[in-house]
Amino acid sequence: MIKLIAAVCAAALAGSVARQSAYVLLIVIFGGLIVGRLVSLALNGGFAGYSPTIVALYAVDAIGFTLALTALAVDRQGSL
Repeated sequence: MIKLIAAVCAAALAGSVARQSAYVLLIVIFGGLIVGRLVSLALNGGFAGYSPTIVALYAVDAIGFTLALTALAVDRQGSL
């Protein structure tokens, strides 16, 4: 799965796939990760019991989601 994601992103860099396709793919991936983490956080009642690595993944997923959304928005503005 990771190789497929990397292939789509590499194809977007090479120009054979639209950049917007790669951005949407990343939005779906990071969005799903952060939503799943937030649901588990709510069901668990907080960060108690999570290792520092797992807590850091909340930030990684949120930043990835935000950057992908921002990149898509900026790319769409540039094409207007």
